[in-house]
Amino acid sequence: MIIIKYICLICIFLTSSKIGFIKSKNLKKRVEELNKIESSFNLFKTKIEYTNDVIEDIFNQISSIIYSNRTNIFFNTINKKENKKLFESWSSSLEENLYLKEDDKELLKIFGKNLGKLDKKGQVFQLDEIISLIKKQIQKAEEDVKKNEKMYKSLGSIIGAIIVIILI
Repeated sequence: MIIIKYICLICIFLTSSKIGFIKSKNLKKRVEELNKIESSFNLFKTKIEYTNDVIEDIFNQISSIIYSNRTNIFFNTINKKENKKLFESWSSSLEENLYLKEDDKELLKIFGKNLGKLDKKGQVFQLDEIISLIKKQIQKAEEDVKKNEKMYKSLGSIIGAIIVIILI
């Protein structure tokens, strides 16, 4: 019976520690995701300026070049479009992203509202504005990583240790 108790206590400690490490990793994933989105918008801007490709084709190209065909907001937007407006499928794809914060999503929704509604110059101007705002979000996300990464890792372990001590 004592062995089972200690096994449970070890599991509680390890689980709590793992939660802290996962939370820490999510901070890094947010920075990675924002960097990919910035690169995607730069590619999108270039494609709009120099080609006559439709948005769906550009999104497919972004998905294959930047994201290596993994599931992402650009891929999901095209796959969910069916009978929806582009903005609706863009918004629902953003909601599925686990790493972006709400303010990141709101910024990207602003972009989505005019997606495909502007002429080339207007779309390029909007992309320039969004890219500069995303750069600011990346800086904030990097500051969050520097400030909170160690805290989440330590806090998970400390909370696990406290729970174990209380249960002993």
